[in-house]
Amino acid sequence: MQKLFFIFLTLILNFCVPSASISEKILFISEIENKNSKSHPKLIGKVLVTDGDTIKKGQLKIRLHGVDAPESDQTCKTAENKDYACGQKSTLFLKSLINNKNVYCEGKNKDRYGRLIAICYANKINL
Repeated sequence: MQKLFFIFLTLILNFCVPSASISEKILFISEIENKNSKSHPKLIGKVLVTDGDTIKKGQLKIRLHGVDAPESDQTCKTAENKDYACGQKSTLFLKSLINNKNVYCEGKNKDRYGRLIAICYANKINL
């Protein structure tokens, strides 16, 4: 019965919401599935990289589980005591892993800033 509901919902989304992208439709269906189950929140779609350990989908901020990276504007010191843009480097590296592909995340819990902590994948790579 639940499968029929989601098939029906998919048809409605395809015909009644033509301006939404397929990834937005998948995300919407995933959010409904999560409300109907006890599983962790799931996200599928394009994301914006905000720094080396955080991505964003709309208003939802997602912190990558098990990753701690410099903030995007942070600088670090080399072994020779020279400053370099380590935050920018980590942000660019995460962008290169995602490479404008769809990202799949499974949420764990929230951090003290309200961000969802999640394990995320792009191109079968655990980000």
